[in-house]
Amino acid sequence: MRSATGREAQSRIFNRIATNAQERSELFAYMDARPDSVAAAKSKLLMFYADQSNKTAALPTPLDFSPISTPLHTCEGLNYRFSSPWPEFVVSAGSEGQWVAFQDNQGRMMMMSISLTTNAFDEFVVRELSSVTNDLNWIQAFAFPDNRNIHGIEFYRRCLSIAPHDLSSCTNMDGAFQYLARMMIKLVLLSGNSSPIVNEVRTGDYEGYQVQDASKPGRYIIRLFDNTGNLIELVFGFKKEQKTSISQADVNCVLLSLKKINDAEQAGAAYPPQGVGSADP
Repeated sequence: MRSATGREAQSRIFNRIATNAQERSELFAYMDARPDSVAAAKSKLLMFYADQSNKTAALPTPLDFSPISTPLHTCEGLNYRFSSPWPEFVVSAGSEGQWVAFQDNQGRMMMMSISLTTNAFDEFVVRELSSVTNDLNWIQAFAFPDNRNIHGIEFYRRCLSIAPHDLSSCTNMDGAFQYLARMMIKLVLLSGNSSPIVNEVRTGDYEGYQVQDASKPGRYIIRLFDNTGNLIELVFGFKKEQKTSISQADVNCVLLSLKKINDAEQAGAAYPPQGVGSADP
């Protein structure tokens, strides 16, 4: 484990390389011409995250939709509708309509938030990265050097699919630093999970990723993108003392029924902007 002083020194070096294109080009060209130097650098880079191998090696697998709970309620919030497997719940919402939460009397809860189409990397920086690291310059420079304006699902796909063996196949320093930057993003996406399980989610309307922790059953984070690149985030967990569990079948019930309420239907039924729930017939 590197000390705080060591991490700060590393950050200064990486940020200097990232912000000085000429210096970076000359340094990388010098090292690329010496395979032994590249190999030595890759060996050192590989050690940066060696103590988090349970996260670095976690790769997405397709989500199994076969278990599905019986839908008991139809819920609406943030202009979306879905079926809930829980018999009773209360609804709360953010003051500016940024999120809505559904909680049942057993302490189970699902929170939904929506982010309109935006630069996925910039949104990630604002939402998660800026609060946990000051390594923004080199991560921004190296993670997506050819497409800084990466959008939607592609951002998550490229980061969550990175693994240590990708560094082994790198033949130059640009590739090695790209690995390092994307792995940093992956570790932030999986933070708070000691034994992460990552699943790829594909429905007829959305694609994205589900993350859960094998050591904390019943807690799920799902990020979905629609065909316009809008991000829908669903967080399943417990708000108070846990009296029961949340199963993958419960989550699947929501995922497979999630639909955007179209403008005509929204106007005709005058859906409230917060969130409502009604029992299915």
